[in-house]
Order: sequence, then C-alpha cells, then structure tokens
Amino acid sequence: MNKNKMKTISIIVAAYNEEKTIIQILNLIKKRKKNNFKYQIIVINDGSTDNTGKLLTNNKSLYTKLINEKKIEAKDMLSKKD
Repeated sequence: MNKNKMKTISIIVAAYNEEKTIIQILNLIKKRKKNNFKYQIIVINDGSTDNTGKLLTNNKSLYTKLINEKKIEAKDMLSKKD
C-alpha cells in the first residue's frame, strides 16, 4: 500500500428533529478531525419536521453530503403492495 495515500473515514450522522443540536454535533466532528485522514461526513435528514433541514442547508461547509429522506408513515408502509 502506498504510504502517501490518505485513508478515508466516512462518518454518517442520522438526524431527525435535531434543530437544537445538529450544528453543534457537526462542529464537534469538524474540530476532532485528524490531518492524516480524509473525511467524508454524510448527514441523513430523516424526515425532520422542525428546522433541521434549513439549518443543514445553511451550513453546507460542515458536511460532505446531505441526504434528505421523506418521512414514511406506518399506514403508508402497510398499504404498499409488492
């Protein structure tokens, strides 16, 4: 293995209605990064109904990729036909 090639660490952060903490959490991750690794921070906004999505959109520098998932209701899952 090439010693000069940096290893990548992927961090996945799941968020559901985390408007009070999501930015603080992402800032903590950013502060703890080590220079000898490449980081990929993936945030999954799992159907939040508060301002989590807006906060994430306004702070794109804190993560690599944002995945917005639509909230799925249990009744929708039960009515789904295979």
